[in-house]
Amino acid sequence: MMDFLHSYDCPVTEQTLHTVAIKFWYQQPVKKLASLAVFPPEATYRGVHDMIADREWSPQKWHRELAYCLPLTSLGNTHSKQVQDRYGSILQRRIFHGGGPFMLEHSDCLVPSMLTRLGFLDSGLNSDIREAMFLFMNGSHNKSNLRRVGLLDKATLPVSEASALLHSAFLSNRTCGWQRAPADDMARKVLVKVLRWHPDKWSPAVQRFPLAEQPVLLSRVKDVTQRILEEKRRFCRDALRFSELWEVFKSKTYVQNFKQALFLEVSPLKIKLLHWQLVFSVLDFEDKHGFGGLGSEEYHALTNGIFNQHRGTMLDVAKGVFEFNEDLNKLFGPDLELAELRHLDLIQDIERSLDEFFTNRLTLRLMISHVQALNANKTVNSDGEAMVGVVNVSTHPITILSRAYVATRFMCMRDFQMAPDLLVNGTMHDEYVLRQDVQQQHFAYVHTHLFYIFLELVKNAARASIERVQTSAGRNGGRAEIPSMNVTVPEEVGIWDHERSVKLADRGTGMNRSVLGKAFSYFYSSVKARPTVAAEVSDFDRRMPLAGFGFGLPISRVMARYFAGDVDVNSIPGQGTDVYIYL
Repeated sequence: MMDFLHSYDCPVTEQTLHTVAIKFWYQQPVKKLASLAVFPPEATYRGVHDMIADREWSPQKWHRELAYCLPLTSLGNTHSKQVQDRYGSILQRRIFHGGGPFMLEHSDCLVPSMLTRLGFLDSGLNSDIREAMFLFMNGSHNKSNLRRVGLLDKATLPVSEASALLHSAFLSNRTCGWQRAPADDMARKVLVKVLRWHPDKWSPAVQRFPLAEQPVLLSRVKDVTQRILEEKRRFCRDALRFSELWEVFKSKTYVQNFKQALFLEVSPLKIKLLHWQLVFSVLDFEDKHGFGGLGSEEYHALTNGIFNQHRGTMLDVAKGVFEFNEDLNKLFGPDLELAELRHLDLIQDIERSLDEFFTNRLTLRLMISHVQALNANKTVNSDGEAMVGVVNVSTHPITILSRAYVATRFMCMRDFQMAPDLLVNGTMHDEYVLRQDVQQQHFAYVHTHLFYIFLELVKNAARASIERVQTSAGRNGGRAEIPSMNVTVPEEVGIWDHERSVKLADRGTGMNRSVLGKAFSYFYSSVKARPTVAAEVSDFDRRMPLAGFGFGLPISRVMARYFAGDVDVNSIPGQGTDVYIYL
């Protein structure tokens, strides 16, 4: 077969035989050919061999470039015995649901045509070719294919280069199995469409800024929104897990069901039905009312109900983990501390699952909030700042930090009748934020996330500072002065535009290496007595305790990492702690 194809000018090698054979068959006159099976390859070879053996057939030479595609769906459950029994293999399942093979002619429109056939592009709300290419190239299977053909060797590509790269990849004979967009995925069907760009809604907000700044602002706002879009798919995959975890934590069946719920070895039917009832209520609404209904009061009430149903979940889970610790202490003694066992796979799996849990929760609330904010057509918030959905186009981190400090000071005065000062680059925070150069330090971000991160970190620093004073006063028999908290940020505009880092330093009690290793554990809190909090208190309420559950640092890091940032901590016992926030 190789010799035969070579004799008809086919660019065939052992690695490309399967694809070249299919393309050669496709280039022959239709009336002369029988149908051709394209999978498995052995069936293709038999069909082409029979075609070659037909003495009445006069083949045409290879005469045009073609793009052949055998679409694949996502992997799904790779360990399901049901899949194995029904389809024979995971690959066969992916092909079966992929929609069938197709061939496209070589043309200038090849890339958009292929992306349209694969579901990444359409003439409606998914019409951004750049976004379609980005999503396609970041699919795990597609990315592997591009690397296999040697076409993906850069972390980032301009649009023109990305289009040329995909054009070459689609014409390549070395690969043909491309992964489809997640068709009819609940997030794609219900939410992703209204999370796409709405020029009539984001343009007025951005146009309030100087013309020279607008391209950068648009790019950043899109980056933030794209991050939400990336998370939506994983959220929907883990949505049932999310619901089960929440119910298990609230039901206080920790010792019996904790591990099983985390790894989905137990799937309570009642919880499943409640969760899917919510999902299908949204799907059913969209089917009945279409896109026009997504801006209606009825849709707002439906999604708002889901949003409010998960209000206070963070506190519920924190209580659940705390009580889980208590129950284990009753069973195995008070010396058992799970934070000391972070080297065990079980504890790592639990903490990883909790990270996913809170990432899913962020995604759920961001998607609903973003849709509702866009539908409300509000281009400014209560402070007069430009908004695109939940994205604050001109987030001033130091202003958010100052607000977080004011809330922390309220808690400190409430609980201890004292509070440390906050200095930013050596200046009192309220004076620093009024400086003209500081007003230029802004970028697009979900400012409610930033407030939470700063609030948790400033609360920790304030409590450590107060504890040091209390310890010193006890030893000296008098009242010691509270050391101030110091924030350091870059002031050069050139640095700030590319590296947004904030350092928060306190001169509190500090942490030794043993405690520092547990700082980001969900099972560790320096406060041993669990605070009593009303169930209706929300995540950002000032009635929240100053400390107690130990979730502040790990959740702050989850939030920072959600938009590709991070939180890091260093400390010296007796000298204080430095926290670094990267945005």
